[in-house]
Amino acid sequence: MAEAVRCKPRQDPPCFEVRSSSVGAVDHYGRTHGNRPLLFGVSVLAVAGLAAGCGGGKQDNTAPAKASASVPSVPVSAPSAHAPTGSTGATTSSPSAPAPARTSCQAGQVQGTPPQAQGSHNSITGPIYLRNIGPACVIQGFPTVTLLGANGSVLSQYVAHTSDTPMDVNLPASQPPVPTTGPTTQYADFVLSGTNLTRDYQPCPSTRQEQPAALRVAFSGGATFTVANSGTANFGPFSSCDGRIEVSPVKMGR
Repeated sequence: MAEAVRCKPRQDPPCFEVRSSSVGAVDHYGRTHGNRPLLFGVSVLAVAGLAAGCGGGKQDNTAPAKASASVPSVPVSAPSAHAPTGSTGATTSSPSAPAPARTSCQAGQVQGTPPQAQGSHNSITGPIYLRNIGPACVIQGFPTVTLLGANGSVLSQYVAHTSDTPMDVNLPASQPPVPTTGPTTQYADFVLSGTNLTRDYQPCPSTRQEQPAALRVAFSGGATFTVANSGTANFGPFSSCDGRIEVSPVKMGR
């Protein structure tokens, strides 16, 4: 069995002697010399390592430096310059349905009620309601009104238009007769106005008060009708001094 013994104290470099009781001393070249003590040098580094392994015992509690935290970068993909397959990239609206054809009312298609005249402030005013007996059609603008005598002759007249803005009015198809009483909002009409005064605002002499036997009404689209100026159960006939009348444009549901 081999045993290491320090040679001399305070020898630099230090040395150890290996003694063997059976094999003998072994030098640093690996040779055996019986039981003869043999000295060999040990490097300072080997001793330092031995001292660190044997006599340490102290634990280094110094915490390692923290690694700097790094935030992983998230790649941001750029928007594709091309729309996905099968998509145009834009919303396309479906084509709208074509607007229904606008047909002007024709001759013989529209009928009118007698004027429902009533006097107020030296004037006589009365609406004439329109009834469409044919397919749906359009009435435009101001009607042309002509006052007719008993024998169908045209009476002297002076026609003016109101300041109302004319517009196109759609008449429903195949309307029932206009009621003599009750609501008439589903029918179009225009207003005919006359006066009981002369042009210099004097009471109209009976010889100059025109009371036509009938009224002929025409529209620019071709519709025309003639209605008797007979009055109704609740309203009298229309009349005007010197044939002066004022006409409004057609409106729906007045």
